[in-house]
Amino acid sequence: MWAVASIRRWVASTDDSKGRGGLIANIALARKLAELFWRLMVHGMSYLEQGLKKYEEKVAQTEQHLLQKLARKYNMVLQPKTA
Repeated sequence: MWAVASIRRWVASTDDSKGRGGLIANIALARKLAELFWRLMVHGMSYLEQGLKKYEEKVAQTEQHLLQKLARKYNMVLQPKTA
């Protein structure tokens, strides 16, 4: 991917740390951003919106699981809110 290579060169020219840890982290971040940009260009916004929807569902499931775990810990019962 040309974007990753160009970002990698830019990061290498601006890195003033003595170790390679910062450089490697910057390269990893640049690669991730380039991949997200590429997916957006190839698949369009609907692809990203699908991923966001799945992420939000997973977060909601995780929150529910944690609430149930806390309720069991304190001998409480969760009841869904009725409309």
